Amino acid sequence: MEWFLWAVVVAVLGLGAVVASGRLGSLPEAVRDAPVPALPEGDLSADDLRGVQFQVVARGYSMAQVDEVLARVEDQLRRGVRLDSAAEGWEPPAPARVPDNPPPSAIMTPDEFSQQSERENDGSNEAPHG
Repeated sequence: MEWFLWAVVVAVLGLGAVVASGRLGSLPEAVRDAPVPALPEGDLSADDLRGVQFQVVARGYSMAQVDEVLARVEDQLRRGVRLDSAAEGWEPPAPARVPDNPPPSAIMTPDEFSQQSERENDGSNEAPHG
């Protein structure tokens, strides 16, 4: 029985070596499904920049994509072409209004906590002895 298990182990290792060498075919090329910034050729407008999406990577956005877009914007600004040329009539949104009297919070302030604990406790942390 032991020799049979060793034969299975050798067969599995041999099959792994054949697969690793590529004799049974290879895997297809990796598919890149990350978004690529779809920007028009030529000068950019403010609307173009508002709609741009970058690939999200481990520590934020794809540095190469962001650098490419910033280089185009820098070149355009150096040539003196405004970014808002296609955004006539666009106004930035109004800032969010903070309510005059916000709703009460469920979180207690330190003063409220100490006042409540003074009222409820007699100062002892011990369980009653019986």
